[in-house]
Amino acid sequence: DLVREAESQLTKEEKQRIQSRKRVEDEALPDEHTTSSSRGEGPSKGKDVDPRNWGNTDIDESDLDLNAQREALSTWAQ
Repeated sequence: DLVREAESQLTKEEKQRIQSRKRVEDEALPDEHTTSSSRGEGPSKGKDVDPRNWGNTDIDESDLDLNAQREALSTWAQ
């Protein structure tokens, strides 16, 4: 497995840095199981983007075309 191979090549300092960053991220993001649901409340109606859901976006492939975006920006800027 490629991921395990990469992990095995990390230095002790790199592993500690990754673990530290993970702790910071975990503390910054509310845990779905311990926040509103544990208080009997419904799902959050917040307006913030949850980075854990970025893979679930329904963005058209045409909107992801960087060249098309550059061309549109260039046309708009004139």
